[in-house]
Amino acid sequence: MPILNPLPNNPILITLKGQFTKHWPFFLGLAVSFFLFSIAVTQLDFSFYPGDLIDARFNLYLLEHNFQWLTGNINSYWNAPFMYPETKVLSFSDNLMGSSLVYTAFRIGHISPETSFQLWFVFIQGLNYLAAYWFLQKVFNDSWAAACGALLFCCSLGLQSQMAHAQVFARFPIPLMLGYLYLFNQSHRLKHLYAALLFWVWQWYCGIYLGFLSLMVFVLGFALSFFNKGYSVFKSNSRWYKIGLLCLPLVGLLAVLPLAIPYLQRARQVSMHAYPLVADSIPTLWSYFSSWKGSLFWDVLFGWYTHVPAYWDHMIFPGMMAWGGIAFWMFRALKNPRKSNLFLLLIFLGLFVSVLRLGDYSIYKLWYQVPGFASMKSLGRIINVHLIFFGAGLAYALQTLNQRFPQKRTLMGILCMLFLVLDNYVQPDNIHRREKHLSLQRINKICFELQKYPLAKIFSYEPLHPEGLGADYQLDAMLAAQRTGKTCINGYSATSPGAFTPYWTLPNEANRNYWLKASGVKIPNLIVLH
Repeated sequence: MPILNPLPNNPILITLKGQFTKHWPFFLGLAVSFFLFSIAVTQLDFSFYPGDLIDARFNLYLLEHNFQWLTGNINSYWNAPFMYPETKVLSFSDNLMGSSLVYTAFRIGHISPETSFQLWFVFIQGLNYLAAYWFLQKVFNDSWAAACGALLFCCSLGLQSQMAHAQVFARFPIPLMLGYLYLFNQSHRLKHLYAALLFWVWQWYCGIYLGFLSLMVFVLGFALSFFNKGYSVFKSNSRWYKIGLLCLPLVGLLAVLPLAIPYLQRARQVSMHAYPLVADSIPTLWSYFSSWKGSLFWDVLFGWYTHVPAYWDHMIFPGMMAWGGIAFWMFRALKNPRKSNLFLLLIFLGLFVSVLRLGDYSIYKLWYQVPGFASMKSLGRIINVHLIFFGAGLAYALQTLNQRFPQKRTLMGILCMLFLVLDNYVQPDNIHRREKHLSLQRINKICFELQKYPLAKIFSYEPLHPEGLGADYQLDAMLAAQRTGKTCINGYSATSPGAFTPYWTLPNEANRNYWLKASGVKIPNLIVLH
């Protein structure tokens, strides 16, 4: 008796099967990125979190603050309970609002803050991969090329130096913004341009650093599009098209204004970074050949560039396959500009040159004059943006090979992924991360002491024999205050009032009194913990 197929021509199953067959390299690349990068940091038992006791935990504090505000547990968003009695302290730093819903989803599921932070990191890496794959697939229409390029975007060796800066983890709006700029360059349709603007705004809400740096991509991409038939399209189009295009900056400004206003108010009280200080952080060409420690092949590039200020931020070598892809892309563009996605390559070159220092000279000095750019002092973070272009270069190279040898595209795709793993693998012991239980021990110690003072509202944590940096203890106190519903004088952020600096560096009675006197505040029932 013949076996009947119950759904012989089901269009949904046929479509799903076809999509899986076409995009199965996406799933392979996602799995590779999961183990090569995400789980390499956290380990399978989630015993580690990315970063250190300072910046990583400060970003955990911000995510938890967003969760508490979104769920109605606190009323004032900007007045977080640290650095008392300073007000609107959240405006001293990033706030991670744009990616906080991911963290909130885990916290609503009653997962602890530390584990939610780890899951947020893993999930965000998945979103980065998904967005990069969409962009590269849209441009190159090759699933293997898109998967390998997305893998480079998410797992490059150049990201190891960024591990302490959780505010740059959420990069998924950048490929989406760039993808719609690419579509706008082809169609000059306003819906594509406004979609690109939407994703730039989202990136700004995810992290202000990358918001500013991706604005450079948006400006360069729009300028190239405008001079590539864009002006003639503008002239010949309808009045509504002209109005829509001219209103673009205003719409973008209005979209970021709710987040920007507190920072603009804060900018009147604190000084911006002087350009000579910023200039030290601008990458040189050699920064792109300075590697993080612990790679399989590139430790020869580690440690040789330590004579520059903040040398750890200059360790942005993206891997040799990244450079190989870019070199191939540029070579092919010189031979055949029309078939090399010159639009994207020119954006990359414009961006690369704009954030490059040759001796004491850099075009970035012009960008520095743009309002807001003076707030950034770590320009090595540009690698987070560059990597989508390095990924595009690798995707272009693999697509070219696949077109020449179509029968071997699966073999070449698998080999490309294998070489990416070998090129970018870092031994786990060398990854910039910390054990979760060490942080919990420090926080729980303070929480236990605070239980003795149920009526106390404000406390100061001043360890008698501090070891390490003062900021370590500031974060201990901030996280303990957050979990017990209290307020602490301790505080850490991107910057602070000048009178707070001594207490920031060393929290003790003298520095605390100096800060409170400068603030004009007396606290009669202050609890001091040692």
